[in-house]
Formats: sequence, structure tokens, C-alpha cells
Amino acid sequence: MNKIPYVTIIGRTNVGKSTLFNRLIKENKAIVDDRPGVTRDRLYGHVIWDEVQFGLIDTAGLTLEEEDDFAENLYKNVEIGIEEGDLILFVLDGKKGLAQYDYRIAEKLRKRDKPVIVVKNKSEKKKDAENYYDLYELGFEHIAPVSAKYNHGIYDLLDLIIKNLPFSVGKSDKKEEDTIKLAITGKPNVGKSTLLNSFLNRYRSVVDDKWGTTRDTIDEEFQRNNQKYILIDTAGIRRKNKIKGKLERYMVMRALKAIDRADVIIHLIDGVDGFTTQDDKILGYAHERGTGIIIAVNKWDIVEKDEKTYMEYVREIRTRAKFLEYASIYFISAKNKRNLFKLIDIAEEIYEVNTYEINNKEFYEFIKMITNEKTHPIKKNKVIKFKFAKQVDIRPPTFVIFSNYPDLIHFAYKRYIKNSIRREYGFWGSAIKLIFKKS
Repeated sequence: MNKIPYVTIIGRTNVGKSTLFNRLIKENKAIVDDRPGVTRDRLYGHVIWDEVQFGLIDTAGLTLEEEDDFAENLYKNVEIGIEEGDLILFVLDGKKGLAQYDYRIAEKLRKRDKPVIVVKNKSEKKKDAENYYDLYELGFEHIAPVSAKYNHGIYDLLDLIIKNLPFSVGKSDKKEEDTIKLAITGKPNVGKSTLLNSFLNRYRSVVDDKWGTTRDTIDEEFQRNNQKYILIDTAGIRRKNKIKGKLERYMVMRALKAIDRADVIIHLIDGVDGFTTQDDKILGYAHERGTGIIIAVNKWDIVEKDEKTYMEYVREIRTRAKFLEYASIYFISAKNKRNLFKLIDIAEEIYEVNTYEINNKEFYEFIKMITNEKTHPIKKNKVIKFKFAKQVDIRPPTFVIFSNYPDLIHFAYKRYIKNSIRREYGFWGSAIKLIFKKS
């Protein structure tokens, strides 16, 4: 999986950052996923434009009530945003014009070696979109007048973002390396650091019952059966309404980025607490990203159980996370090293399966067969025909399907195609992404 760039949205309060964030992540209408992940929390998401993917980070608005409060928030928000982002979108209120604080933010940005695009939001009127030359006073080359609310100028902004990303992003190359990146994810205090220590057979990561012990991702090299791994221990991810302060927000960002760069994640569920809403969100994020997923129910040694407990756990997870029908579920004890190395072996299998590429002619013949067997219903008096199909990427397996009316294809029919591909070719352990384009 290639490294993906990250774009950070920065600006004062009430300039439309969240509206722009939502607009950008929702423009990716061609991608098919069974459910959304934590991108709905308006903290972190992904965008695909012109077959290039980048991460999108939404930062909190800079408060202006008091000078001291502003200075503190300016430092924390801007510094975190600059650190995490490879490109910065500096959003301004196009109706109110420049404020003294905008100059101060710009000064901060100019001191860092990161590309910046100044976004003049709320430019609904033609005169607003054409009158932006005063913004060059901030010292940046690129100005983009948009209206996030009404979708004006968004496509031009996306083109500008792709053009100014600091490194190119293309198709994954399965031969680029033979090291599998394996991230350990889960809620706080679920046993992630204990699992890492057990894998390494040494005390590498601090283990403590108090949340926040692991404040950043930890990378460790590991080898099993001549296969090299990088194990990534992540900070526990809590619900957004429990994230207090900029440090915790930063920790969550780093944990989500660990999911982004992983080939496979081992997601730990607390066997005592059971499957929670936060587990659903973390797994939804990994699913949306297309990362390989293994679900491991930890602390199974201390769970009170009978002959029905195992099936009840599986049933609950399958019911609450229906989008993860492809993910295997294992029951482990990180502390007692029970069933641990099975997880490593399964991760390797998922990694290999998800690098499989289908011959384009064979794949198109398969799509033609299944769409002829079950034709799409006529919609708006239009007969939908499928013209061509091909695989365009791996990890996750990504396919482009061309038709005469891609915007009219029903979601249920897209799911039918995806389920048919999985039944025919497998790709278990990872999501399948479909992109529908006009022929």
C-alpha cells in the first residue's frame, strides 16, 4: 500500500471548514462501501479525485474571544495541523474579508515548508469568486474561491490539491516491499500493548490500566517463518465526546493514520466489555480505508462462559458489524499468549490474497455474465448497460466498472456486484472497492 498524502483544513471559527470537509469527503460518490466509518465525526476522512486518494483532516476552529486563549489555540491547532498535513487548506470567510488573525495564521504557515492553498469560502456570488486578489497579501501563490455550501469551485479546488500534493500517488505495487505492516488497534485498556509485548517476547510497550499510557504509535520489526513485519501499537481511540484537549485529538489522529498505513489491522475487542459502538467506528474506518481486518476478542481467559458463549459473541459481532462479513474472528489471551501467532499467520494470508490481480478480459466477462443473469431495473426510463470493467489497484482490490448511466445504478445492485466478485474470487479479509464511471 503506497503512502498517501494528508491535507489539513485550518482557519478561524465560522469560516466554513466543516462544510468544506463534508463537501470534499462526500464528492467521492463512485466509491462503494457498505457503511461509513468515523469520517462522519468530522475529524478525519478520505477523498478520491481523479483516481488519487488523500487523507483529509478537519481541525477545530481557532477561537478569537481573548488574546491569550487565541494565542494558545493558534499554536496548538496550527502546529498540529501543519505537523500532520502534507498540504494545508487555509480557509477564509469570503464575505468578511481578511482579519488581523488571518495574517498571524499566515505568518505561522509561511515559516513551515508545506504547500498552502488559500480557500476563499462563501464565494456564492460571481463578484466574490472573481475578486480575490487582496488575499495575495498573505504571501501564498494559490488562491481558490469556492462555496462549500453550494458546491461552487470545488472541482477546481480538488484539481489544485492534486497538482500541489508534495509526492505522487499512484497504483499500489505489490513488489515494492516484502514487509507487512500490521497495526494493533482498539479502545483504551483493551490489551494492545500487552499483545505487542507478547509478540516480541519482551517488554517493549508500557502497560498500564490508565488511559493515555500509549501516546503515539510504536513501530517494531518482527519476523516469523521468514516473513518480515512491522508491528504498530497505537494509542487507544476513545469516543469523540471524550477527547479532551489538543493532545488527545493529536493521539487519535496518529492512531487513525496508523490504520491508513497498515496493510492489515488486528482489532482487539475486550472480551469482558463485549463489542461496543467505538469498536464499530474504528472497524468502520479501517473498512472504509480498505485495510485488511482481523478481529480478536481479547481477555478470553477471564470471561465467564459456557458452551453457548462463543457463538453468542460471534453472532453479536456479525449482527452489529454486518459490513465485516469478510473479517475472521478469533478469541485470544494476549497476557497468556493464547492463539496469538495464528493472528500473524492469518495476516500474512490476507496480505497475499489482497495482492491478487485478475486478468481484465476475464474480469469483464465475469461482470457481463452476472449483469446479464440479473439485469438492473429500468430507472427513470433508462436501460442501464455495463460496457467494460477492469481491476485498477490492490490492497484493497479496486475495480472500475463503466456503464452508460453510472449515477443511476442502485446501491443494492452495486452490493450485488460486490458480493458476486467476492464469491467468485475470494478477497477475504479486506474490503472490495468499486468505482462506477461513465463509459
